Amino acid sequence: MTFALYAAVSTTIFNTFLCDEYGDDETLYLVADKRVDCNSDEHLFYKKYATFMAFVYPVGIPVLYYFLLAQHRIILKLPNEDPEKLGNAKLQKLSFLWDEYEPKVSERARRASERVLRKTRRHERRLHIHY
Repeated sequence: MTFALYAAVSTTIFNTFLCDEYGDDETLYLVADKRVDCNSDEHLFYKKYATFMAFVYPVGIPVLYYFLLAQHRIILKLPNEDPEKLGNAKLQKLSFLWDEYEPKVSERARRASERVLRKTRRHERRLHIHY
């Protein structure tokens, strides 16, 4: 459920801070609802609440997913057809996070990393650094 609602909830949280002036009026109004004065006491309360919720949802949910997957990182490196991976009930509940993942490196990224390695090796040879 958190995965499906992540974008909508995060957008709503951050829209709490999106205020703008309209016309000659110098009052800041909420862009999502122009009836709301962004400097009102009620909206200031919601800004504090949204600040707290920004750490809970847009930051907290990916951190939670990271820790849940990190617990199984060794098994996750196995092929998807591996019996140990398929037989792990806890890991299967998280399959929506990893099932479709295929590690790919773009050709451009691969060439760039090779260039960096070649330059590093040349520099090490000049300094006579050996490992």
